[in-house]
Amino acid sequence: MAAAVGGILFVAGVRHFYAWMSLFLSIFVAACILQEFYKGARTRQRTGGENFAQAIYNLTMRNTRRYGGYVVHLGIVMLFVGFAGQAFQAQTKGLMQEGDELRVKDYVLRARSIVAGDTPNYAYQQIILDITKDGKPLGTLNPDRRFFKASQQPTSHVAIRSSLAEDLYTVLAGQDPDSGRAVVEVFVNPLVRWVWLGGFVMFFGTLLALVPSRVERQMAEIRQAQEVAFRASDAK
Repeated sequence: MAAAVGGILFVAGVRHFYAWMSLFLSIFVAACILQEFYKGARTRQRTGGENFAQAIYNLTMRNTRRYGGYVVHLGIVMLFVGFAGQAFQAQTKGLMQEGDELRVKDYVLRARSIVAGDTPNYAYQQIILDITKDGKPLGTLNPDRRFFKASQQPTSHVAIRSSLAEDLYTVLAGQDPDSGRAVVEVFVNPLVRWVWLGGFVMFFGTLLALVPSRVERQMAEIRQAQEVAFRASDAK
């Protein structure tokens, strides 16, 4: 038993070590990417008299492939930040009735009430949970469980509180047959939103890289003018 517990703690420690390493490297890479934008913008400010926002815009549009690639890489960094958060997941499960509390990490969930009802399509049970973190109230979550009459199948509807730091998932998994209490499962998933943000940033960077840069447009105009001049000289 002691060996099994030790093995679990060792694996968890290794996961946390690699997660922190991933976060550290992600911060380092993000700083290097942002530095490229900052240095280029500062140079344009000194030479062209532009403000910082104009300098960033003109710098990016002058070479969209290069800076669009930087944005794509920044999105990948954000994805790795989100993936690293999975090493710090926490979850718990408990039986609850009105007034009971369930704790996971810094969260305390208190069952305010449990309600049941019936509709033409399904019967449902819902638990209203008051959420606090570090003693600060965060509102309520209302997970429910529905039993559909046509298919004779139950379905749990997850209630989620999402933030940039972490997501809190609450699930009403059913009812304990012995005590009649509601079975509640709670999951804390850190940095999930960073995965979504990283995907959007990658998509934006890809679109930006596909936009012709000012240099490419200028070269195209020069070639077009040269072709017109050659055709005019040939016509003479």
